[in-house]
Amino acid sequence: MMKACVLKDVSTFEVKEVERPTLVEDDEVLLKVTACSICGSDLEMRKNPAYIGRIFGHELCGVVEDPGKSTQLKKGDRIIMNTGAKRRGCPGVRTDGGYAEYVLVEEDDCLPMPENISDHIGSLLEPLAIGYGIAEMADIQPGDKVLITGCGIIASMVARWAKYRGASYIAMTEISEVKIAKAEEIGTPAQFFHAADPDLVDKLLAASDGGFDKAVDCPGNAATLNLTLDVTRPLGIIVEAAIHYKPVEFNYLKLVMKRLTLRGFYLSSPYFKEVIRRSALRPHRLRLRRDRHRRHPRRRGTPVRSGQRPTEGRHSSLTFILNLLYQKAL
Repeated sequence: MMKACVLKDVSTFEVKEVERPTLVEDDEVLLKVTACSICGSDLEMRKNPAYIGRIFGHELCGVVEDPGKSTQLKKGDRIIMNTGAKRRGCPGVRTDGGYAEYVLVEEDDCLPMPENISDHIGSLLEPLAIGYGIAEMADIQPGDKVLITGCGIIASMVARWAKYRGASYIAMTEISEVKIAKAEEIGTPAQFFHAADPDLVDKLLAASDGGFDKAVDCPGNAATLNLTLDVTRPLGIIVEAAIHYKPVEFNYLKLVMKRLTLRGFYLSSPYFKEVIRRSALRPHRLRLRRDRHRRHPRRRGTPVRSGQRPTEGRHSSLTFILNLLYQKAL
């Protein structure tokens, strides 16, 4: 037996004793879960009665408890689960996942976790890989001006990778004051604009000197997608990063007349190994330090910090940023 957090009813979880999973397929591995993050999809899935009885959790890392017939893994190996490469369905979505002491994972989805990455940081690498993949799909180049709609965890990761790739200017729009404050608190390298500002388009065009080279839409609603169409330069690239199950209306004519490229992003799995490698280049610090960035002074009387300029200077280590995100519980 083992303890697990199970969806008891719509939006209601309970921790209870359940049967510990046993190996069935030849390529299965039993992991003892050491850390598991909460994904935004979990927050939506909990509202769906079809998932009652399911154990959520797909952003996880752990230690091999039983390698089964694997010749590559042994008991005690530290593993990060690749969330998007499942043949039989993603644990925590199609099958029971990591909100438990043990979980079954396909061998091919077990990626070695470097010793200088902690368990909690390991469980946060999936959103970091999503941000990396989005920045890759947007083809962000040195000197690019980048717009990111939204200011949550994925948007913050995209901003970090955009800065890492050499973006000269990054702007973020957000409706929530709380999210703006959190993004600022962790040193997200962007200038923030309130999404409800009636002069938002004019301010973005002025700040970007006529338009952005690349744009990433994280909320994925009609307002944010159409905003990217309004402020992206002709021949620019827009990446849609949100998942919605209902149609979203957008200005098709503007897409065509500006000769824009609109791309959809899905799955972090192609980028997972590279993100693990890069994250391990500099070990994360257990004692948090202040971000060593120079900041421009805020304009007095600006309620949402719309006059704050992007952070400058030395880029923080990726694992340090993840540690901050974990500590701040975004």
